[in-house]
Amino acid sequence: MNSKILGFIAGLLLVSAVLVSGTTPPGSWIETPRTLVNSADSIHTMAEPDDSGGKADSPAANPVLLQEAGGTPLTAGTGDTVTAAGGAAGSNNDGSESGQIPGAVSSGNVAGSAIVDSYDTFVSYDPVLPQGTPLPGDTLIRLDDTTLLPHADPIIPDGTPVPEATPVPEATPQPEDTPTPEVTPEPECYGAEACNPTGNPIGGGAGYFPILSENNPGVTSVVSTKDQLLMALRGAESGDIVYVNASAVIDLTGTPMVTIPAGVTLASNRGQAGSAGALIKRDSSTGSAYNVLFHAEDGARVSGLRLQGPMAGKFNYSIPTRYNMVGIRTYDALEVDNCEIRGFTYGGILVGDASHSTGNLYAHHNYIHRNYGIGNGYGIAVAGTTALIEANVFDYNGHSITGAGIQGEQYEARYNVVVGHDDPTAHHFDVHANALGQAFDGYSYTIHHNTFYAVTTASPDVRYDIMIRGSSPERGIWITDNIFWWPDSRPLPPVFSYATSKVYVVNNMVGVPPSLKTGAESVALFSAK
Repeated sequence: MNSKILGFIAGLLLVSAVLVSGTTPPGSWIETPRTLVNSADSIHTMAEPDDSGGKADSPAANPVLLQEAGGTPLTAGTGDTVTAAGGAAGSNNDGSESGQIPGAVSSGNVAGSAIVDSYDTFVSYDPVLPQGTPLPGDTLIRLDDTTLLPHADPIIPDGTPVPEATPVPEATPQPEDTPTPEVTPEPECYGAEACNPTGNPIGGGAGYFPILSENNPGVTSVVSTKDQLLMALRGAESGDIVYVNASAVIDLTGTPMVTIPAGVTLASNRGQAGSAGALIKRDSSTGSAYNVLFHAEDGARVSGLRLQGPMAGKFNYSIPTRYNMVGIRTYDALEVDNCEIRGFTYGGILVGDASHSTGNLYAHHNYIHRNYGIGNGYGIAVAGTTALIEANVFDYNGHSITGAGIQGEQYEARYNVVVGHDDPTAHHFDVHANALGQAFDGYSYTIHHNTFYAVTTASPDVRYDIMIRGSSPERGIWITDNIFWWPDSRPLPPVFSYATSKVYVVNNMVGVPPSLKTGAESVALFSAK
């Protein structure tokens, strides 16, 4: 058997004996390389005497690392830098004092060396305890940089060099990933028109898709008269579509509230080939407050129709309360889309009330206008429930959107256009203070990406575009990314709030022409009650 291999095996057996017995023959050495980290291309060298008092430390001018006791010293190579690893002299096993070498580690109970680097080989040597016990974590490895450190093979106690390790084949280089092109961020947009993501025209009508027609496969009834309409709705079931002929004008004056059953769609074809859609109207109430044209049950939908109330006119204070009227009311889930809703003295759409707080309204792509009454006249009224109000056109309403401020109530108004005609003493969007003695004035209100126009810059048609009349929203109010056509000559800003906390007014465009206001300054006025 090869003598080197026999020597290597013998050496390993001797190391094992050392680890078991804790002793080593006099004059024996164990050099234990340890892989460390890069330290600016320096090499740490050390000198150790044997424990029999043999060769002393090398001269201070040239610190070395001995290969074995009494062996040939390994001088640091050209360009190497010796780094300190303790610097204090220790004591030999025989009690004598060893010499001190700058940058060297003396013998004694010294365990560890400075972090070194020999031209990026990431290898250094740690001395061991005098008894020959390897340090925890030390590993016998081969130092490959023979140009820098000639004869630098680590040895085992009998002086037999460690056999060369089988070279590890180099890994096949992987092709570099094609760099992903940087995505150009979308520019910030403000208001409704530039930001509308719905794919349909704001306000519905021409260009709206999909428009229901009488040829739709879900249509179960096509009606043109009041009697046909009432009969079809009484017999309709969830999933049915009751279609009203585009040319029909159905007058429900004197007719009690009509119910749209759960899951039923009442529709016409507003916007199709220039059609205005069928008209269903009620010119006066039956005498009870807040009369309702249609009550929609859970999951109902109203699409492509024109709904008309008494059309009392702006500031007509001769209208008694008994004539207040609602176009569509629901206490449940309701979708209203692509409709024209006008002339209701209480409100075009009402979702919920003080006793019903589970409703959920989705009102989108409608034209809602000329809804006036005494102290009312809302385009959409949210009372204790939830609403998403999107991509509608509002004009000539007492308030285009209002919230009652009931605890738990929330609405989001986005991508809507407010044309600007309104009551000079009122405001377009608002939230009332809680009138039920509850702890909070609503839960949350988000008003973003809407455009509020001013019909004239000389005399405003509204007092504010947005007014928050409650002082304590439970979660918060966000007013962001809107455009307010609001001239600097007006003494008040477009937003007023009695809530002074949890109201976030950021990144809105204000002025004529509008310019960006990143905060609330020049946008909102806060005044605690």
